[in-house]
Amino acid sequence: MASPSGGATKKCVLHVDEQKVSADAEIILFQESTLKMCQEAQKVHLARTRSKFKTITLPLISNEVFGYHSRRYKNFTAVSAQEKFEASQNVDEEQTQSTSSQGLAMALPTGINSYTFIIV
Repeated sequence: MASPSGGATKKCVLHVDEQKVSADAEIILFQESTLKMCQEAQKVHLARTRSKFKTITLPLISNEVFGYHSRRYKNFTAVSAQEKFEASQNVDEEQTQSTSSQGLAMALPTGINSYTFIIV
């Protein structure tokens, strides 16, 4: 769907509820730095037990369609440096565990899908 100016219609990806946003509120397109801030905040929201932002899906790269309202961006990125650090550590641990288990599976001889371990 095109906007009256001929470009693609911009979409705010940070909406999670039915809160009204002023009809004239500008949707700001992601820049590399603002998208990175949102991606870091997203790790925190996903690590939290309860967060209304868990359902947010961010674009992988900035583009001409997906953006944010400044108020939504402010709310979404309002996470502490400590929370970012802890969430980053959790992601690193999960990746290490995943890589370790994949490494074991790749080390098996051809034609063997698993080993049976007998603990004595």
